[in-house]
Amino acid sequence: MGAIERDWLRRVGDYAPATRRVRREGPDGEPMGKDADGTEEAEAAEGEDGTEEEAAADGENGAPEQETPGEPRLDVPEEVDARRREERERERRTARNPHHAPQAFALEGRYLRGLAARFARMVSKVAEDSADLPAPGDDEWDLEELRMRRFTGRHVNQCRQTREKRKVAVVLDTSPSCEHQARLFGAVAQVAEALGDCDLYDAPNFSLVARQQAGRWVPLPEPERAWHFERRVVLAFGDFDGLDSICNASKTRGNKIYWFCCEERLQVLQPSRGYFLRHYKGKYLPSTNLGQLMAAMRRVR
Repeated sequence: MGAIERDWLRRVGDYAPATRRVRREGPDGEPMGKDADGTEEAEAAEGEDGTEEEAAADGENGAPEQETPGEPRLDVPEEVDARRREERERERRTARNPHHAPQAFALEGRYLRGLAARFARMVSKVAEDSADLPAPGDDEWDLEELRMRRFTGRHVNQCRQTREKRKVAVVLDTSPSCEHQARLFGAVAQVAEALGDCDLYDAPNFSLVARQQAGRWVPLPEPERAWHFERRVVLAFGDFDGLDSICNASKTRGNKIYWFCCEERLQVLQPSRGYFLRHYKGKYLPSTNLGQLMAAMRRVR
């Protein structure tokens, strides 16, 4: 009985009707090794079928599939790819990274007049607390010398003194998690540099890596990257990634820390709240934008 052929099967790709293998016997009744009526073609067809079955089995086992030339590929749309990149970036930023981080942005920003005036008033108030012992000068009257001048015989103009104010340390976090504050921190750096009464530090994750001197950034050696401040007023701008460093500095006797915190990640705020309340001994001022920063500077006493 011949094979049943169907017309719709001929329209299916890689379809070939099976070739029936005819067994031929010799005069003595034994099968012959080769058939003359297309047995080799039938074996070749069976070999090809076996190869396709093995390839399908390899595909199920996880072997890489080879692309057929000319076959169309499925490309990911640009908006989907951009959304995936944003999600990966958000996951990276929402995780707290307490270790040393590279600098993500430069402290170059725009000089803002309103911020400069508020910043100058704040620095003048906090610098009074870090003034050193009085020395001879012309800044203010020395009341003790005026009281004793009838015994010392000093001229009245010699009864004046000066108090050299220590520079206020301004620490700016330039880690990747604070990259969204690049413009704000750049403006703060420009104002502090123009004021002249501040020591400006570049500190990713509150690790001091560079200090501004004579208008240029000078890298700090590895031993000086930890907070070495003693009896200093520090204005710190950053998030919770440098929590350990700023908490340790706030416990140092004589230091007065004002932390203008830009932390907005709830995944970091909630787990770190207990550690922050137990170990941080300075002033905490939330400042996530320019408006909050201006209001926080007004509250500094």
